[in-house]
Amino acid sequence: MFHDQRLIFGGSRDLPNHLFFSKVVENFNFDVGTGLDDQSIQVQIAENQVSEIKAMQSFRHLAVFTSEQELYCPTIENRPLTPSTISVKKQTSFGSGEVQPAEFDGAVVFLTKSKGAIREFIYSDISQAYNSDSITILSQHLIGTPVDIVAQREASDQVESYLYSINSDGNIAVFTSIRKEKLQGWSLYETQGSFKNIVNVNRRIYLISERTINSSTVTTLELLDNEYHLDSAIKDTHGSPKTTWQIAHLPNTLVHVKSGNYSLGSYTTDGGGNITLNSAVDEVEIGINYTPTLTTLPPEFQLQDGISFGQKRRIVRAVLDLNETLDVKAKGTKVLIRRVTSNFANQPDAITARKEIYFLGWSNEGTVTVTQDEPLPIGLNGILLEVEV
Repeated sequence: MFHDQRLIFGGSRDLPNHLFFSKVVENFNFDVGTGLDDQSIQVQIAENQVSEIKAMQSFRHLAVFTSEQELYCPTIENRPLTPSTISVKKQTSFGSGEVQPAEFDGAVVFLTKSKGAIREFIYSDISQAYNSDSITILSQHLIGTPVDIVAQREASDQVESYLYSINSDGNIAVFTSIRKEKLQGWSLYETQGSFKNIVNVNRRIYLISERTINSSTVTTLELLDNEYHLDSAIKDTHGSPKTTWQIAHLPNTLVHVKSGNYSLGSYTTDGGGNITLNSAVDEVEIGINYTPTLTTLPPEFQLQDGISFGQKRRIVRAVLDLNETLDVKAKGTKVLIRRVTSNFANQPDAITARKEIYFLGWSNEGTVTVTQDEPLPIGLNGILLEVEV
């Protein structure tokens, strides 16, 4: 890796706890010379535990992740590292595995040696040191032995950053963060089949997916794209409406079809991936359907005689703050998007509004599950609950 215009190696076979810095700008020159500021730096990590360097990250400082500890190379008054000023300071002692750390939303995230937690290596101006706080402490059930982690930074069309942790079970745990707004949360991506690998290329996330199609194991390269609402999907258009369409890579497979803002239902392709629709259309999106699901946490609050934990409660109503939504339901109750005054000759328009839904019944937890029946746009900014105890 590169840091301060030097090429750096670490964790070699014979010297696993040594760092090797090239000369400044001269990436293939590792001559230590007489120790001048621009000459090669070669240093051993000498702590109370013998450890192997697993990874490095060029960040605010040079961060070093070993099998037993997390360390960094401090600088003096923002001056670059030199042979006379180099030092490696231990910060925490969790240890890292083989999964490479990733820079993410103002920190460096890494998978611990035990693979039991993902932590963020972040500098504290108050303590003048790095901390390694867990970001999975409340979502441990979503982290199933990660095999790789990839970060996607904010872009012109998104203010949030995403961290993708691909698990050995073929699912992906996704961490969304806007640190300045203190908004963070985990979700789980599942597919028909499994995800095998993931990579970020120019802030676009590509996946290797493996599915059983037509009784054969098929591996495909796929792109995460918010403009699509189906898995392993294609979009196609035609100059005039027609009923016959093809998705060649999904033969003898149950697929779902949408056209514009309409969901056209499910069809089974033939051996060539062809389907015949009930209605003629001039554009389609065809792919494997999936159902987005969000469940609120049980609401708990202080009562006059104690806390609400363990008491029966009833969700009286939920207010859904919707954004560009065409299909949504809460606790099995579908939200009406179109009204009797709507022009049914035209495609339905996505709505951005707050919708109220009233419920009956008591339960121990009082959670609300929001989902949808059709693969159409859905955006949920927040949920307001009215609870009776």
